[in-house]
Amino acid sequence: MNTSLILNLNGEWKTVDLYEDIPISVVIQETDVTDFQGRKSPYSKQFSVPGTNNNNKVFEEYFEVNGTDFDPLVKIDSVVQYRGTDIFNGTLRLQAVVINDTFMEYQLYII
Repeated sequence: MNTSLILNLNGEWKTVDLYEDIPISVVIQETDVTDFQGRKSPYSKQFSVPGTNNNNKVFEEYFEVNGTDFDPLVKIDSVVQYRGTDIFNGTLRLQAVVINDTFMEYQLYII
């Protein structure tokens, strides 16, 4: 797998299981230095990760996931890597938890 997502959990870096080579797209906006009221920063598009044992442990503990309820205010430092090279550092946020009869997944974004 070329793409990796690594989270800083209580000072320890842990890798999140991804779907096969999931593309994590990053939007980088040009900053207008004359507009002090507006603030633009890079962010990722929403992406999904599977509900594996590893991911369930991470997200249930840090986001207090209980079914589809979770704490959306929790932020986790994260790094997106491509072939071992850091390409984007940011703060991970949980957007949604999807549960159906055959699978569970987490929808995330990074700012």
